[in-house]
Amino acid sequence: MHFGWRVLLAVLIIFMFTLGCDEAPESVSQSVVRALDEHDDFESWNQSDYHPEKVFDDWLEWQTESSVVCNELSKLSDLDLTVFENQIRDSKYKKILVGCQRGLIRRLDLYWNRERGSVSVPNLDFKFTTETLVMDSVPRGKILAQGFARKQVLFTFDDGPHPEYTEKMLKIFKQTGVKALFFLLGKSARMFPDEVYKIAAEGHSVGSHTESHSCVALNSRCRRSNHSPLSSSQSYNEIAAGARSVIKVLGWTHPFFRFPYGESSPELQNYLYGRGFFDFYWSIDSEDWKKRGLGDYYQSLINKIDRQQGGNILFHDIHKKTLEVMPLLLKYLYKNNYTIVIVKAKPVTAF
Repeated sequence: MHFGWRVLLAVLIIFMFTLGCDEAPESVSQSVVRALDEHDDFESWNQSDYHPEKVFDDWLEWQTESSVVCNELSKLSDLDLTVFENQIRDSKYKKILVGCQRGLIRRLDLYWNRERGSVSVPNLDFKFTTETLVMDSVPRGKILAQGFARKQVLFTFDDGPHPEYTEKMLKIFKQTGVKALFFLLGKSARMFPDEVYKIAAEGHSVGSHTESHSCVALNSRCRRSNHSPLSSSQSYNEIAAGARSVIKVLGWTHPFFRFPYGESSPELQNYLYGRGFFDFYWSIDSEDWKKRGLGDYYQSLINKIDRQQGGNILFHDIHKKTLEVMPLLLKYLYKNNYTIVIVKAKPVTAF
């Protein structure tokens, strides 16, 4: 009897595995199409089950045949392929990109070469004198662009550091005299400590952005993002763990924090203020996560900045497009008499 049940169970497992294998090509195709769909905002895209990182992690977990993945990705246009660029370049996914990873990277490199050629990337033969704004008291509210004069710009970067793009961004900033504010994810700071050291050593400001980019507010948007509500203690821990991870790597952090997706609450803000931390929002969203060519992205960005005559700009140093647009943007700002500002506050060594 026991032997019969074991045979039946084995047959059932084999049947399910075979069925899954038969459906895998269709699932891969559907996942690629869904990942390319337009989303209403960054939150819905980043939390989607079809976000490229989630899709690649699923393929890795399912042990999807590399030939199936390669076949679907190879069909994409170069612009569509950029949606999956971080994953294609990541050695973590080498197993499911056997036979096509180098070729796809070569396509992406050629694509960016063409994009740079189409917009005439300038020489970085200019230098800003970055102005420092010292923040010595914690305001009871979100910081947008308080204290900024007309044509002053603050560069802020979320979700890093990135092992390649952050370092290249720092080189551009060093050459042009720009200082910026980096809101680091705790898990990424621990994974790439050398980049954290370089950010601090070159005079940039360092803030935190939670440990793992969870949506920490107790509102309906965060409940949808998390698929279940976080408790107050879980939200507090996510905030505290992110700051402590940065402190563990660096020994300190500036008391600057940005809520993922900008979703906060009076309760969570008071939690920050009680520990002497500032709550940073943004006045200009670069939307660098959206799928678009370099020229279109650049034009959209300078239109927003000119319309507001400066402000606190949200970027992400985990996107190739952000790195590629920076020389163009800096040259434009310099030629049009914008100034770069950096915010500072007394560093803290505990949270």
